[in-house]
Amino acid sequence: MLPASISSTGKFLSNMKASKSSTRIIRMAISEQVKAIIRARDHNRCGYCRSLQMYVLGILEIDRIIPKAVGGTDDEENLWLAWSLCNNYN
Repeated sequence: MLPASISSTGKFLSNMKASKSSTRIIRMAISEQVKAIIRARDHNRCGYCRSLQMYVLGILEIDRIIPKAVGGTDDEENLWLAWSLCNNYN
């Protein structure tokens, strides 16, 4: 299920635009345990195109549905798997 701030197409709703402030975002590493939970929950499928890990080139990466720059967190509900090609397209 997508968070309320994301439409079914994966685009941000207009009220979630990034601010122009110069606040620095600190990125913390996501633990291997959380990565394993996300992979199991998503059945090793890309959150964008739903392709299985075995059909994509490279490894599916952990990605934030709502980026930290606009208030996203590292909570499991805000993380999913993304194929680099899909992730770079969006």
